[in-house]
Amino acid sequence: MQKSVNLSIIALVLCGAGCATVAYDRGVEINDDELARRLNAKLEKLFPQSMRAVHRVYLKALGREIVLEGYVLAKRPGKVRLLAKGDIGGTVFDAARAGGKERVLANSLGLRESWIKKGALRDAGIIHLCGDFRGTHIVRHSDGSIGLMSEQKKGRRKEYVFSPDSRLIGYIESFGDSKRYEIIVSYPEDPEESAAEAQPGGRPKIWKIRDYKLKYEAKINIISVTEANIRDELFEKKPDAKRD
Repeated sequence: MQKSVNLSIIALVLCGAGCATVAYDRGVEINDDELARRLNAKLEKLFPQSMRAVHRVYLKALGREIVLEGYVLAKRPGKVRLLAKGDIGGTVFDAARAGGKERVLANSLGLRESWIKKGALRDAGIIHLCGDFRGTHIVRHSDGSIGLMSEQKKGRRKEYVFSPDSRLIGYIESFGDSKRYEIIVSYPEDPEESAAEAQPGGRPKIWKIRDYKLKYEAKINIISVTEANIRDELFEKKPDAKRD
């Protein structure tokens, strides 16, 4: 009974819709090809080429907050799979992206597929496939932060944001002067992590997401990341395919 109640709350939270934006500081473009090269290289080294990861996700929408467990497979270029479970068990959804196509493989609660594909699956890709990103422009924002930017169609921008000392601090998607989506990352100390990760410039452990268009917030705690040789077919599995 308790599992059913919790999954019903998840369905209510994730089926809400809305659209909002906030002002965006477009910054000043600077010509620094060497800095762009170094920042692209940082993103490429942030996560393994092929990996498994476990997330603890705190999701807030429509005034409610729920907890999910996320199990991620990711492989560059362009492949990611996300299985989400409720905090007391039960699959919420299973989705994958490969070859530029997104598939919902399981959706036990009948959630909006647009949220799964353009929200949760997109979040996992921004984090674990950041090594695919190729920024071509550098912008300096009024707060001193540096954006490694890729200009999209019709005035849209995507950028990973770095501190003045080139440490990753976030990610932004914008349209014109409006911010549509942002992430702020942090690096809490963890006595179990490697010395390399514990130093400034290591791998962020917490990714705080705000989607102003889909109107949700999420805090993703990365519990573990393991380099692994993931078979390509795991990203292509059809909804009726037999599970491993």
